[in-house]
Amino acid sequence: MNTRTYAFSGLIILLVVSAVSFYAYSPSPEGNTTSLRSIRTFEECIADGNPVMESSPRQCRTKEGKLFTEGFSSPSMGATSSNNETITATTSPSTFIQLASPTQGARVSSPLVITGKARGAWYFEGSFPLELVDASGTPIASGIAYARGDWMTDNLIPFTASLTWATTTTAAGTLILHRDNPSGLPAKDESIKIPVVF
Repeated sequence: MNTRTYAFSGLIILLVVSAVSFYAYSPSPEGNTTSLRSIRTFEECIADGNPVMESSPRQCRTKEGKLFTEGFSSPSMGATSSNNETITATTSPSTFIQLASPTQGARVSSPLVITGKARGAWYFEGSFPLELVDASGTPIASGIAYARGDWMTDNLIPFTASLTWATTTTAAGTLILHRDNPSGLPAKDESIKIPVVF
């Protein structure tokens, strides 16, 4: 072999070693799996370089498919957790909705006026449905709560609603405020349940 052949062979070996090193030490396109598994909040999802959806509230999806919603510490509507969970008044009541009246355990009668505030994401076209059920889950009354202001915002917007019914067969019941879900997808259903007495 002459000098030129040795030089060419050395160059080929150098290129092969460089390519192997590059692929061995570069982060994979899928990202750092360990880092993804440790993501627990919306802020950590953003910090890991994942895309943010400009919804209301904003959402961030990891490469594993976990979806984090701004204002929550656990993933929602993602691969590892459904968003069928009921938001109760004991877990972050001010995250999406604040009910002013009636309060938990309040004695109610017909007509019942419901007031409070809800974030824009709870409404669709400025309203959301609600219902009153008795202790056995039988519907007593249903209606619509209407925003009293511009609902296309992340802010808490006042709402009001009224329910009327004739009689009840149980001494207690539950007022259920449903997040409006025009998609009809069960994974996007959310509600707040407020126990009341008659």
